[in-house]
Amino acid sequence: MRTKPSLTLTDVKKMLAAGEAEAVKNKWNVAIAIVDEGAHLLGFQRMDGAGPISAEVAIGKAHTLQEFWHLPSSRDLPHGP
Repeated sequence: MRTKPSLTLTDVKKMLAAGEAEAVKNKWNVAIAIVDEGAHLLGFQRMDGAGPISAEVAIGKAHTLQEFWHLPSSRDLPHGP
């Protein structure tokens, strides 16, 4: 039983397809990584023509973004008197 929303395999496949469509439209050869809220890899693809290092870069960027999203927002920080 799920207690909180999470990405399903179907969601991840749709996200990868959308990323690929945008890359093709713009003639970019990229790697696409999708992570969950714990920064665990859920989906990945490297397009033909994307450099081998792009895989590590895409996964690293996904991890960094997830870490950034977990920073407290200003509304969560204590305010002075």
